[in-house]
Amino acid sequence: MSPTPPHSAPRSLTATLLLVAGLLLAASPGCGSCRGQATLTHQRTPSQRASAQKPLPPQPALDRASENPVVARVGDATIHRSQIEQAFQEALRLRALTGHPVTAAWKSHTRRNLLTEAVETQLLDLAVAEKDITLTERDVDALLQQRIETTFRTRATFERYLSKLGITEQAYRLQLRRDLAVERLLRLTTDLSVSPETVRAWYDAHPQKFQARERVHLATITLRVPRNAEPDKVREIKRRAAQLAQLSRRRGQTFQDLARRHSEAQTAADGGDSGWRYRHNLPSAVAIKAFTLPVGAVSEPIRTRLGYQLIKVLDRRPAGTQSFQEVEDSLTRQLQNSRARKARADLIQRLKARHAVQIFDEHLR
Repeated sequence: MSPTPPHSAPRSLTATLLLVAGLLLAASPGCGSCRGQATLTHQRTPSQRASAQKPLPPQPALDRASENPVVARVGDATIHRSQIEQAFQEALRLRALTGHPVTAAWKSHTRRNLLTEAVETQLLDLAVAEKDITLTERDVDALLQQRIETTFRTRATFERYLSKLGITEQAYRLQLRRDLAVERLLRLTTDLSVSPETVRAWYDAHPQKFQARERVHLATITLRVPRNAEPDKVREIKRRAAQLAQLSRRRGQTFQDLARRHSEAQTAADGGDSGWRYRHNLPSAVAIKAFTLPVGAVSEPIRTRLGYQLIKVLDRRPAGTQSFQEVEDSLTRQLQNSRARKARADLIQRLKARHAVQIFDEHLR
């Protein structure tokens, strides 16, 4: 369990695809759980609900020549190929950002995964509606604030995350609403809590999971040097960086405040906090200073490909086993998430036994 920058955000493709699938399903004519309403309750009569739970006789999908054939039916709701294709295009864009190849096998696998996620999301929506689970905007506000504090640390980092993924805050809130509704649904039948004793026992039983290399917690101030800058311009930027280094050592001035006002890097909004870094993840000139300066010290200007950087060593830890105190919070969340994933999978299997699910994956491109 290697350390990561405390403000880093989860960016797994699976999580993002689930977000995309959820959004598209919410916009689908066949989805009754989210149509811009303030809650996630279905507006159905008891007889309609009972009817929706009856197995449907097999029905043919739209003709193969149709421009937008049905690729799945869940109860009385339909999922069309266009929904999966929209989600797939978003997955394709994210794939391009990572630089990974786009193969025929990847395309087929991703489309099938998106279809599976869409079906499961629809099933969970039905279960949420059947239990009359109602959420308010205040509930979503509280979860969003908690997510910002624990995952992103600052709103500025959260907004950069949304920008990189190309999604709106409204879309992110919609997925939070779904996540919270499903969590409440799971808690009706499953205890998702993990005791401190369980966390400690897992830590003690898996020491190999907590090995970490020497690492350093840095804050940085970056002054960019334009490409092909004239020598006089380069010297001026270096002089400014040296002045900032001197200012940071004066009483009444903090490195964090100077970073917010002067740094030209994305970490400026966080006071220059760059999180925990390993030696091999740093430019060699920065690594030399980061692992030799005393904790609390500020470097002189360091020339990097970005320009001139100042670093402040906030903390440093040697290679070895991470202490329980270092990993307790993250390990607790991991074990809770693992328990929730199992409970979700078990619930989906029960829902599939109760609701008619038909898959027409031959209509995927």
